[in-house]
Amino acid sequence: MKIKFKAFTSILVGMTLIGLSIGFLIGYFIPDIVPENQKAYWIYIAAPILGIGSGLVMYGALFEERD
Repeated sequence: MKIKFKAFTSILVGMTLIGLSIGFLIGYFIPDIVPENQKAYWIYIAAPILGIGSGLVMYGALFEERD
């Protein structure tokens, strides 16, 4: 299976962002990691990061030309 570097990079970055945002969501529910007054910011930043990561994965998987 041949895949262009641009598509591979897009998928790799997208998967990294998805993992990062899921980590934010899990970290939100562990009160020992994040101080109480900064907890709300992590939960709000996780959703856009998850959306961007999912979009990059879909772009890399679907919208590249195939041989």
